[in-house]
Amino acid sequence: MLRYSVQFHAEAAGFRRLQALRQTVRIDAALETVENALAQFCDDCVAFGDPGRLFEM
Repeated sequence: MLRYSVQFHAEAAGFRRLQALRQTVRIDAALETVENALAQFCDDCVAFGDPGRLFEM
């Protein structure tokens, strides 16, 4: 019984670490998407000659 309990707790800890890693990857991907969208917005404002629009936000 003790062996099963130790194995179960080790597997549960590994699963929690895996879940945390997956969440970190999703957060990183979401941040990259936001950064790309903001960079594109800034490029568009400068390209259309309205860099002041950046400061209105």
